[in-house]
Amino acid sequence: VALVAVGWVGEARADTIIAGGNIINQTWSPAGSPYIINGDITIPTTSFLDILPGTEVRASTSDGQGSGVNTSEVEIIVEGTLTVTGTAALPVVIRGTSTSAGSWYGIRVLAGAVGATFVHTTVRHAQYGVRNAAPGGVFSMIDSTVETTSQNGIYLSDGDVDLTRITLTNCGGTPLYVTSTARVDLTNSFVVNNSGEVGMYVTSSNATASTADRCIFYGNSYGVYTSGASARVTVTNSNITNNTYGLYENSGTLDVLYSNIWGNSTNTSGVTLGTGCLSSNPLYVSSSNWRLTSNSPSRFAADDGSDLGPLPYTSNPTNGLHGVLWSSVHLDTSASPYTIGGDLKLPVGVTLTVDPGY
Repeated sequence: VALVAVGWVGEARADTIIAGGNIINQTWSPAGSPYIINGDITIPTTSFLDILPGTEVRASTSDGQGSGVNTSEVEIIVEGTLTVTGTAALPVVIRGTSTSAGSWYGIRVLAGAVGATFVHTTVRHAQYGVRNAAPGGVFSMIDSTVETTSQNGIYLSDGDVDLTRITLTNCGGTPLYVTSTARVDLTNSFVVNNSGEVGMYVTSSNATASTADRCIFYGNSYGVYTSGASARVTVTNSNITNNTYGLYENSGTLDVLYSNIWGNSTNTSGVTLGTGCLSSNPLYVSSSNWRLTSNSPSRFAADDGSDLGPLPYTSNPTNGLHGVLWSSVHLDTSASPYTIGGDLKLPVGVTLTVDPGY
């Protein structure tokens, strides 16, 4: 690989230029950041690339190598081992030099790859954030974000993939596409504000169902969509709200348990809701903060008695007197009059006390 490390100039940190080609057992750190990739790079089977916390990688808008599946855009190709380990305080950012969606191709994990692990990583501005063709558990992503893509956020054609605490947002194509023999376990994740797109599209023939557990699907054309006779998805403990279609079973099997499906233009199509499902305003903090507030009906509604979705109630009060009173309330004249802004439910054992003079 042609690598030019310009180093430090006075107090300014210079870019590290990667011309393209093979990456042989390298570690990229903040000291060399940002790394500017001007052509396709490949991590060969027997090699590794480790990217450390706080490092930024930028892909140019043209491919100096003129190779790969897209000869005009930069690709990061994994045949060996790619390990990206950011932290909450020091995430790794892999982005384009241009902020336009689709300004570089994305990360390709090939069928023979050894490992591709992403922790506290943000991938943005690609056509495809990550495309995985590796079988088994080669590819995983935790505490990470894929955003502002022109095509898919994460595209899976093989593998048994773990995606935990993931945010997929502002994707111009399907944020999570599961096809061929792939399956995915999507857990504690957000598929949000992908306007006009299917949040989670499953057309895989894998005999084991893909799952979405404790997730938010919000602001998409479809929350979860199955297509193909063998496609299988099980959704549990999730909030599916404010999409055009919440849940759409075109063909295949879409099972939904212990979830709140509400406020979609069409909540379900072709889906028979299972045990524990409800349809009621989950009373988020706001339209951009999906943490549950005190009176949310999504509280205590999971299969284990905990809250639905990735953001359970902590301390945010519900704005107004509506929803479910999970604890007894005393209304005195000091704040009178009280306005009931919607259905108000009192579970067994909860008391609403109203003082004289209300």
